[in-house]
Amino acid sequence: MYYYLYEIKNLINDKIYVGVHKTKNMDDNYMGSGKVICNAIKKHGIENFSKTILETFENAELMFAREKEVVTDEFLARPDTYNLRRGGFGGFDYINKLGLNDRTGTIFSTEQKQNISEGKKKSITSEYCSNISNRLLGNKNGIGNLGNRAPRSPEHKENIRHSLMNYKHEIVCCPHCNKEGAKNAMKRWHFDNCKMRVE
Repeated sequence: MYYYLYEIKNLINDKIYVGVHKTKNMDDNYMGSGKVICNAIKKHGIENFSKTILETFENAELMFAREKEVVTDEFLARPDTYNLRRGGFGGFDYINKLGLNDRTGTIFSTEQKQNISEGKKKSITSEYCSNISNRLLGNKNGIGNLGNRAPRSPEHKENIRHSLMNYKHEIVCCPHCNKEGAKNAMKRWHFDNCKMRVE
């Protein structure tokens, strides 16, 4: 396993991101997992970023300790960085190992975890499931969240059918292949999109 401290630099605005990574493959093209740096890469394109490995380490502890020395509060206050939090937290390994909540940094005890689990189980009762089922069934029949609309009567359906049957489609002809058809379909598959069109 390889452990290293790296810097990613935006070649357009010179902003940087400093992070750590552990990998079995030094050529795994890893470009950070921070939300801001990922958004920046998506915005500017990965070709506009360079990555430099600053230091390598023998283990994760040394790697995170060094990151803590580099990514400080002063570093975060700089206007040219993408980092959002101080270094040395150990990323997902640290979160998973210590049971941290990624959003709040809270460590939950076993009892707290059990209480959260029980609370979630209680909220999904058979009555709750039945209400959802009835609501979805109501939507299927046209009487759910659609303003309690009643199902269409047979006469109403017949009127709709006659209306659609009597609808006159405008017939057009493609200038490239001379095929005729309804305007909407022809616009989709012919005219500018016709296979016979010559540029």
